[in-house]
Amino acid sequence: MGNYETVQAITTNLEAILTSIGLSLEDASSEPTGAAPLVKLKYPSDDAEYDHGEKPGRSTINIKLEIEFRESSPDLSRDKQQYWTHMVRDNVSVAVLNVGALSASKLVGRVDQRSRVEYSAPVSRVFHDIEVRYRQV
Repeated sequence: MGNYETVQAITTNLEAILTSIGLSLEDASSEPTGAAPLVKLKYPSDDAEYDHGEKPGRSTINIKLEIEFRESSPDLSRDKQQYWTHMVRDNVSVAVLNVGALSASKLVGRVDQRSRVEYSAPVSRVFHDIEVRYRQV
């Protein structure tokens, strides 16, 4: 498995996690309807570490999620913002990303996450940045 395949496996596993917790992945016709929040998954960068031949190299892929939903009440919106922030944080982990095509190699070594929220009634957006560090092959 090459580095491209590793990144594809991480992305596939992340998409499975997001749908399993109740988010809808964005497609061209997606519009938040109030049922399942819409999540946009973006892949803005991939940082590689120079290894000098001493040890296996490491790379970090940076994934940005944007979760969008509608809620007319600011209190309910705040509760949902907190809920989705912690659902993603609690479910995206090294162990859960190292499944499927990565179950034998366990290439993912670390996951760091940060979140921020925007609210403009009635639309809430939770921006979730995920950094996944993996061993290069």
